[in-house]
Amino acid sequence: MFENLDTEKLAEATLGLLALTLHDGCRVWKGIDWDVMDLLYQRGWILDPRGKNPSVMLTESGLEIAEAMLMRQFGQAKACRHRGAVHAIDPDVNPPLSEISQVQREDIHNDRGLN
Repeated sequence: MFENLDTEKLAEATLGLLALTLHDGCRVWKGIDWDVMDLLYQRGWILDPRGKNPSVMLTESGLEIAEAMLMRQFGQAKACRHRGAVHAIDPDVNPPLSEISQVQREDIHNDRGLN
């Protein structure tokens, strides 16, 4: 599962996310913080996370972004193949998602036929 990923960066990022659930001194929950899940829901990347189901469904755009971000943040290769196309993961070529405007995101979404 981790063959093309930088496991050190992945472990550090996961630990950082777990820190969002810190309680009772040094205990953390084994899940993602509810406020973070709500952020993903507000962006339309996951379906409503509320409820008893222990898993959540990614939307079509959420799945595409999740796969791209996994490779961009933790990939060891210089490029990744995603649905038949090669995408550079150089931060100068692909800025962080936080720096991409909503209009640019919609253009990317429409260019990929996801509307």
